[in-house]
Amino acid sequence: MRKQIEHLIAPTEDPRYVMHIAELHTPNLPVMLGSTTIFDFEDRLLPSIVYTEQFDGSLILQEEEQVDRRVKGFDRLRAVSLSRKQSVQRLCALRRAFG
Repeated sequence: MRKQIEHLIAPTEDPRYVMHIAELHTPNLPVMLGSTTIFDFEDRLLPSIVYTEQFDGSLILQEEEQVDRRVKGFDRLRAVSLSRKQSVQRLCALRRAFG
């Protein structure tokens, strides 16, 4: 488990990656998103799209209203999650717990 936690910590040193941990005991945690990736393109050359995976398949969402709903849900999730610094601290504490 320690190696897996280290694998999660490693990219946090690169400014291109941001990790926020959402604690399951947080009230009103918007977990309906599931596994979701939002693609925003530089200089808005292309519209944003969403790729989402579910237990029975995956979807690519391109309609502006659908993408907007997912972006807002993701923003709500990020707002109730630990900060970037707190998330790294939590992972480091877990790593110490596993020796």
